[in-house]
Amino acid sequence: MKKNYILLAFLVILVLVAGLNVTGQEPGRETKVMFVDESSDFEISMRVQALVGRLKNREGLEVKTKIAEVEYPTENPLKGEGKLGLDLVIIFPSTIETGRINQVWIVHRPFTTIPLEMRATVREQLNQLKQGISKAFEGKVKPVGVNDDLVPAYFSSLFLQEGILR
Repeated sequence: MKKNYILLAFLVILVLVAGLNVTGQEPGRETKVMFVDESSDFEISMRVQALVGRLKNREGLEVKTKIAEVEYPTENPLKGEGKLGLDLVIIFPSTIETGRINQVWIVHRPFTTIPLEMRATVREQLNQLKQGISKAFEGKVKPVGVNDDLVPAYFSSLFLQEGILR
């Protein structure tokens, strides 16, 4: 299991700290990432915190976490947080523990706002991130992004509108 955490941490670091990152932003700007844990399941929360712990002190990466209680899956877990200016939000919904929806939502700005010349690289890096999350959770969850499912796309639109994403 420790091997999975190391692999996931390595992939996320590779993706987020590389010269081009999953957000399509200019090199040199600090990447702001928020991990949102909506789960009340100890194992899921420990996996999330292990990942966060490994990334917390990385140069060029600002990692934030939030434990959120929501009544329904599409409720805004960052409501009332103000303009956070994040590049990436990774949501571990409470539906994972119930088995109702076994997805991790990777939320970023839409691909239409990423420069054309960077889109292929960003897609590849997001795929690596998804594979790492899937391996860390031993295939129990399916990471999905804004182009894969309506829920991350919904959160992307909502977070952009509220200033949570930059």
